[in-house]
Amino acid sequence: MENGVYYVGEWKFGFRHGKGVLHYADGKIKYKGDWINGKFDGNITKDNLKIMKCMEKELFILQMENFYMKVTLLILFFLILY
Repeated sequence: MENGVYYVGEWKFGFRHGKGVLHYADGKIKYKGDWINGKFDGNITKDNLKIMKCMEKELFILQMENFYMKVTLLILFFLILY
């Protein structure tokens, strides 16, 4: 993540999911709580909102990479068939 922020906790299918803690680069806790499909599940503070925006960018990039990978595989599949 940006600015050395890092996450320690549970994951599911590549997303933060379950109990987890988001830390500043110096190790101080920035957010601690529950996560569902990569998003906070709890109270949003000003600091948490900044991190959510960063995480939403990461999630969007992952989703786009996944989409382009599927499209590429479909194109290859049809090229092989014809």
